[in-house]
Amino acid sequence: PIGVRCAFSDLVEVAEPGAYGVVGVPVDMTALAGGGARLGPSEIRKATGAPLFTSEGDVLDHEFGRLYRDLALRVFDLGDVDPEGGRMDHVGLRLQKVLREILTCGMRPLVLGGDHGLSHYVLEVLCESVPRFGILHFDAHADLGPSRTLSHANVFAAALESERVASLTQVGLRMLERMSVHAEAVPCPKRTIVTARE
Repeated sequence: PIGVRCAFSDLVEVAEPGAYGVVGVPVDMTALAGGGARLGPSEIRKATGAPLFTSEGDVLDHEFGRLYRDLALRVFDLGDVDPEGGRMDHVGLRLQKVLREILTCGMRPLVLGGDHGLSHYVLEVLCESVPRFGILHFDAHADLGPSRTLSHANVFAAALESERVASLTQVGLRMLERMSVHAEAVPCPKRTIVTARE
C-alpha cells in the first residue's frame, strides 16, 4: 500500500481531515492500444510504497536541494475499486461512491489509474463538491478530443469548460494536436503545457 492500509468500511472511524485517501482503479476498458493501464495501480504502489508515506522525520529533496523538517504525510490506502462487471459506468459509479466518502471525511482523494476514461468520474465528483480546483495531468497526450462519448481521449475538454476548474497543467505532452472547432472553443487561458522535452 501507499501509506497506511485502510478498508473502505473503516474509513469513517480512522479518517483524518487533510490526509490523503488513495484508491486504485485497475481498468483499461476504453484504451485503444491494447491493455496495460489496468496494471497502473499495482505498479505505482510498488514504486512508491516506501517509508516516505509511513514514517515521520526530515525529508531531503535531492533534485531541488530542499529539506522538509518533520514531514509527516498522512496517507490512507483504501485498496482498489472492484473492476468486475466489464462496464466502465459500473466501475465509475463505484469509484464515485469512494470519492464522495473521502471528501465527506475532509480528506484529499488520490486516484491511481488505470484508464484515462476514469478521470470523467473523478472530475464529476470534484465539480459537485469543490468550489474551484486545478488539475495536474501527467501524460504524453492532451486528452482534449472533441467527442462527448466517454473515452480515454477526451476527458479534459469538458473539464476545461467547467467554471469550477481553475486550471489544467499538462506535463509530458509529446504529440501533435489537431485544432478542431471544439478545441478552439476551449478556454485555453486555463491551460498550461509542459512538453516532454522541457
